[in-house]
Amino acid sequence: MKRTLITILVLACALTAYAQQTLMGTAVELKSPDIHDDNSVTFRVYAPKAVSVRLTGDFLPHHIADNNGYVTEVSNMYPDKIGYIGLFSGAMGVRNNPEVEKKIEVLFSKKPKLYFVACGTADPIVKGSYDYVEFLQSHNYPCQVLWTDGAHTWKNWRNYLVVFGNQLFK
Repeated sequence: MKRTLITILVLACALTAYAQQTLMGTAVELKSPDIHDDNSVTFRVYAPKAVSVRLTGDFLPHHIADNNGYVTEVSNMYPDKIGYIGLFSGAMGVRNNPEVEKKIEVLFSKKPKLYFVACGTADPIVKGSYDYVEFLQSHNYPCQVLWTDGAHTWKNWRNYLVVFGNQLFK
């Protein structure tokens, strides 16, 4: 029994050392993408010095991948299920896109409890956010808007979350 336990411990240590060596070296094997039975996909990336991540590809509708419209798209897909929507440094291309305009019309017909848009005036996508808010206001869709100093940063997003979160728990 002791011998078996010691053998297992030695093997475990050896495998751990091998795994660490592999991660520290250049030979990292990742199974990616991993497509599941329910058609969801898991991507694995080894990027120890990465400073940002951007996911694009043919699997995302163009207006989501290029215009940071993830929250908007999800809320448009499930207008009966989502009542509080917060867009932090996010805008969606809606001009001359009748399909998206119709989805937004359906969403607002369900009367979301809160539609909140916030963006820093130095954010690289602020123009898209201005255009999106202008679109919402031109259609009389009720939305709260917060423009702040600063850019596309965690500091701003934390502030937006505080403002947005305080409205969720009134």
